[in-house]
Amino acid sequence: VGYDLAYTEDTHADHSVMVVLQRDQHDVYYVVDVLRAQTEAPRFAGAVRERLKSWGNPVGLWQLSGTEKGVASFIRELGIRMATKAASRDKFVRAQSAAAKWQAGKIRVPRDAPWAQAFVDEVTQFTGLGDRHDDQVDALAAAIESTKQGVWMA
Repeated sequence: VGYDLAYTEDTHADHSVMVVLQRDQHDVYYVVDVLRAQTEAPRFAGAVRERLKSWGNPVGLWQLSGTEKGVASFIRELGIRMATKAASRDKFVRAQSAAAKWQAGKIRVPRDAPWAQAFVDEVTQFTGLGDRHDDQVDALAAAIESTKQGVWMA
């Protein structure tokens, strides 16, 4: 699970996003769930908590900046199992592993999921150059990073 969380529900604000992946023995990643909303943290956390029940309540990763640490603590208090890692690189650099897997056909998205088209559009249009929408890309990059060993920080 990967996250990119926003602070407010303002229509000009970023989206809060959760991306759930499953990886097979051939290192193919299946995007099995995406939750994306412009809403306040408590409301988003409640929706995440409900969705994660069907996936066995896995621990997710949020690559955050210093100002976001308080939000992560708050989300954890609401019952979301979340690890954090300092985002020491910009979104473009963090997205490179996901981009390589996408280009190699190692990330699969179900055609019939209600969130699939918006997800694919955002991923395929991402440039890393001030994109208006990049939250799903950041959550996807975090989800892929979460599958690597040794990334967790308290």
